[in-house]
Amino acid sequence: MQGRVLVDKTGDDLERILERLARASDVPQPFDAYLNAFVRGKAAARRGDELGARLHAADSVRYLSEALAALDGKRPRFHDRLAGTLGDWEPRVLALLRFPDVDAQLALYEDVRALMESHGVFTHREWKPEQLT
Repeated sequence: MQGRVLVDKTGDDLERILERLARASDVPQPFDAYLNAFVRGKAAARRGDELGARLHAADSVRYLSEALAALDGKRPRFHDRLAGTLGDWEPRVLALLRFPDVDAQLALYEDVRALMESHGVFTHREWKPEQLT
């Protein structure tokens, strides 16, 4: 949670409301958005479109952070509060943002896919296998 109740003059139990709002319930949606940006970013990089590759890579990282937070039952932090919260993923996503290398994106995807599968999330199976390679 990124806030806390100091005074509740309404009696509406704002603490409980804030806790409910802080929880995320949907992992497949941000995972699918990550996959979409990942596929588009790879395609842009392979075409030599540096701007497109960088923008799609940034989008993929955004959605990946949302999916990772959702796996923990949380909403993602704002971008300026995200540093230090991604654990072992952080150096990899920073490297991807600096240089959207296709091989690095593929390696990251494989690890993300394994993580999602270990949590029973199989959204990637809705994609054609050739799109994800």
